[in-house]
Amino acid sequence: MFKKLRKSFVLLNMVIISIMMIVAFTVIYFSMYQNTMANNKDKVSRLPIGAIRVVQGNQSEGTIFSGGVLPSDYSLSFNLILNRNKQIVKINSYVDMPIEIYQTAAINAIDSKKEYGTMKLDGRIWMFHIKKNEQFMQNNNGNIFDPINSYIINYLDITESATNLNSLLFTFIIVGALMLFIIYMISVYFAKKSVKRIEEAWNKQKQFIADASHEFKTPIAVIEANTDALLLEEKKKSKKWIDYIKIETNRMNKLVTDLLYLAKTEDMDIEFENIPFNVSETLNEVILSMEAIIYEKKINLTQNIEENLLYKGDSSKLSQVMIILLDNAIKYTNESGQIKISLRRIDKNIEFSIENTGEGITKEDLTKVFDRFYRADTARTGTNNSYGLGLSIAKVVIERMNGKISVESISGKTTKFTIILKIK
Repeated sequence: MFKKLRKSFVLLNMVIISIMMIVAFTVIYFSMYQNTMANNKDKVSRLPIGAIRVVQGNQSEGTIFSGGVLPSDYSLSFNLILNRNKQIVKINSYVDMPIEIYQTAAINAIDSKKEYGTMKLDGRIWMFHIKKNEQFMQNNNGNIFDPINSYIINYLDITESATNLNSLLFTFIIVGALMLFIIYMISVYFAKKSVKRIEEAWNKQKQFIADASHEFKTPIAVIEANTDALLLEEKKKSKKWIDYIKIETNRMNKLVTDLLYLAKTEDMDIEFENIPFNVSETLNEVILSMEAIIYEKKINLTQNIEENLLYKGDSSKLSQVMIILLDNAIKYTNESGQIKISLRRIDKNIEFSIENTGEGITKEDLTKVFDRFYRADTARTGTNNSYGLGLSIAKVVIERMNGKISVESISGKTTKFTIILKIK
């Protein structure tokens, strides 16, 4: 139980910190990404035209020349000027690349149908910006060239900034993983320290119950033996009082037995049996053992039990739970009422349910029915010789078997307990 508690603390801590780290790193990364891309867009949109390499265009339009020197941060860049037919008229390039790569760059940019975009060329990453050519240019003959419907495409090498962003992402992943490992170790340490005190208090409480139970058993046994001896003497005057003593000692003996059983069942160091057994036969035996009580109370019993359902676990513990639930149903079923018992296989689970008519359980009490010593109706449970431990025992046993137990009720009508066991 405490191992699960420690794991829950560590898991909760790791989930919260992981979410916070992911959110923080994501915000930082995308902030830098947006700033970097915005800066690149600004640079590529303001890229000046300066020709080092000139490609002869259509002679009817002339070849366009321009000059100038680019700043150092624009050294890996080029411009493509396209005519109205989207054919390259001129290349202003500060990069020595084959003509085919420039043609590929033009085709990819035009096909993207975007004003801004990125692409890979010659092993590097480029950002492009397409804009309409709104200037009048002069060709080599001195004639004015009106480039209506022509385009200028600017290209800027952003490989370095893309690499920096990837390096930042990689750094975040490494740093995040390292931080999570360190936080995990710290969480485990503090979880052990925190749970240790709870575990000590719990062990003391459990030890107290066990010790008190053992201390009770001896005087109870003595009282029971003495009352048996007095009953044998058949003294009519004392017989009534002795009967009362006998009843109370029996009730106390049952309480102590239940407390001991609950303490042992909750002890995670005590292993349950893990042997295949027939659940259908186990349930039939439980019903048969309580058939007389059901008959005396004139209860109508309906059974829907699937045959030969096999399960690997502790048959005696599951039988005990079935007895608790059936006994509970018998106690709280109204006179001439009905009990429905179902056992079936659903996919990879075995479902056992027991439903009875009667006063039912209120919504307020539904969340407390598995608590120790909880009794919704103290007057009624007293007459039924109940201490409110049966359902607590059932819950602990089923959880130790990695199963689930639940309850649902319609107040004044029915109550239904359901157990789900996973077939191993």
